[in-house]
Amino acid sequence: MTSVGEAASAGSGMILANFREIPAPARSAVDEKIGQLEKAGIFGAFLLGNTSEPLCQIAVGLNRVGVVMLGGLNPVAAAAEAGIEVQNMAESGLLEYSRLKSVWEL
Repeated sequence: MTSVGEAASAGSGMILANFREIPAPARSAVDEKIGQLEKAGIFGAFLLGNTSEPLCQIAVGLNRVGVVMLGGLNPVAAAAEAGIEVQNMAESGLLEYSRLKSVWEL
């Protein structure tokens, strides 16, 4: 269903995204943070809507703003596309940061 690898290499493909709503008064702060992240080379938010206006034909609640951003399983989808067997477990607790491994070690 995805073509994350193609999107990463060619700039076009099917990736996973999330839709969220934020309180309208937070819009300017979120917009500022998105700008700071982009300056740091982190691009995850694709669209930031306007107060109470639909975004991507999705209704948005009163005094809320819609946000479209990258989905968290895009790296897993890319690995599966490359023929690597993957296993995903839903978030079920906390993990000590020191237990994490670099993807290159796997």
